[in-house]
Amino acid sequence: MIKRLVLLLALSLALPIAASQVKAQALEQLDLLHRADGAKIVPERFLRSWDPVTLFFDHDVGPANGGPEDAPERYATMEPKVSGAWQWLGPRALQFRPAEAWKPLRRVAIKGLGVDARLVPLLPTPDSTSPSDQSDGIADLDHIVLTFVDPVDVAALTKLLSIELRPAPGISSEGGQFLGAQDFSVRALERAKRDDKQSYLVQLKAAAPDGRVMMGGQRPRGRVSLGTVYG
Repeated sequence: MIKRLVLLLALSLALPIAASQVKAQALEQLDLLHRADGAKIVPERFLRSWDPVTLFFDHDVGPANGGPEDAPERYATMEPKVSGAWQWLGPRALQFRPAEAWKPLRRVAIKGLGVDARLVPLLPTPDSTSPSDQSDGIADLDHIVLTFVDPVDVAALTKLLSIELRPAPGISSEGGQFLGAQDFSVRALERAKRDDKQSYLVQLKAAAPDGRVMMGGQRPRGRVSLGTVYG
């Protein structure tokens, strides 16, 4: 019997978050840039791969017209230290842009003139997933391939990824079963060229049973749908 499956793959962080929250953070930053009427750090919790970090002060601190900051330690500290550039966006807004993508799960603590935050970098969203949509069904589905634009840490991906099997059509979690790292393995597939996208094989130790919906996400919850495969 052909297994009837729906595959939903998602990657956010090992904390409750949706894509709309990340987008809202960006909009909030633009609003604060114009108002700058309170001391805070944006974003407040999560970092995408190349997100800048902006410190907003409640009084004028930097140059009125903005510009590069060569001695940022006078206004802010970051642990662990990350290479990048500090720039004043105005007298109350100091922004840091990383020279390299933030490392997933490597928490960053930032403090500055009465504000502080502990930020958690997210894994990037996969560029594609496999198998792709199929109308004829998928028999004995026992693996998934996630493809990222740039390589990600296998250990982090293994730690964050969880797979949930729900009764079809997968709307309700009642009767569902979670698969953890003990139920699958993750390994990087070879790339033909160094600048090719990087794919990772998620191999299940047992094929998904009949009549179940497979949902993927990051622990402990939070889903951002990347695709659906109807089997």
